[in-house]
Amino acid sequence: MRFVAGRVLTRESQDADDAVHDAMVKLIKNVGIIESSDKKRLKNLCCIVARNCALDRVRKKDRDSVPLSELPEEAPDAAPPAEQTAIADETVDTVMRAIGSLPELYRDACVLKYVHGYKEKEVASLLGLPERTASTRIHRGKMLLRETLRKEGYHE
Repeated sequence: MRFVAGRVLTRESQDADDAVHDAMVKLIKNVGIIESSDKKRLKNLCCIVARNCALDRVRKKDRDSVPLSELPEEAPDAAPPAEQTAIADETVDTVMRAIGSLPELYRDACVLKYVHGYKEKEVASLLGLPERTASTRIHRGKMLLRETLRKEGYHE
């Protein structure tokens, strides 16, 4: 498996090791459905999974890389001014209080969507609801949030 991953990830041996680790994790998670009676097929499966994990790493690196020409010439300030941080913290607290004040029917869906970052389909699955119902609850919760925040002096 290491050899296969190393062929895909020719420059970084650490990445090849990581790809093999990822492959092993996937194989272990699916051990119940892997047929292990034929050793040759099992070996081929391991190599295919390792190659695919290595390719995933290559694709991820390509997505995450930024050309040097696009990097700023000066490093950004390490931390925003204390006043901006205090205002941001206060805003987050206000929004979280507003979410907490929503009726439970909308609160759960909004917390999953806006606080935890789940997609509407995932929210529906987590709450055991049809997707359209979850979408409606999220939308209505957002409208109630908007109204609550307007009353507290926040505007879009």
